[in-house]
Amino acid sequence: MSSEAELKSGMTPRALAIAIPLTLIFAFLTVIVGLYTDKPGTFGTFVLPMIYLIIVFEFLGRANPKLRLTPPEYVFIFTIFTFLGMHSYLTLHA
Repeated sequence: MSSEAELKSGMTPRALAIAIPLTLIFAFLTVIVGLYTDKPGTFGTFVLPMIYLIIVFEFLGRANPKLRLTPPEYVFIFTIFTFLGMHSYLTLHA
């Protein structure tokens, strides 16, 4: 009894449309907060707490089911934000 699991890609146009603008905004905020405030770790280490993004995306998904993200899309978006956080941590804090 073999069953094959279907793997869905998280790199969809919708995920890219969300990730690219947010990455640019978070990169800018990371530099501003890191250079000009006393709390450089606010955006530097883990760009934005992921729970806030999950809550916002969940409310959007409940308002309109077409806006609900799939788990692979969440993984793709959070991976991009995590790489941005690691990069900004190494350049600003290490």
